[in-house]
Amino acid sequence: MEWQIIAGMSEARLITERRLARPNPIVEMSVPLPNGDDCKVVWSLLRPENVAKLVTTYLLGEQGFSHEHEG
Repeated sequence: MEWQIIAGMSEARLITERRLARPNPIVEMSVPLPNGDDCKVVWSLLRPENVAKLVTTYLLGEQGFSHEHEG
């Protein structure tokens, strides 16, 4: 599923940004998937490595966001 999220990042929309989150800053984004569904993704900035890590994803279901993956 990661490739689908990466493919949709160019059209992602920011939901919220938590710069003061500990231990690492976090952003939550809404990402369209190639099949037309939307998912919510949570990225964390790992400062020592200066990289963003995909923390978890939530698929948008009939009841709202449902937990899908934790990395």
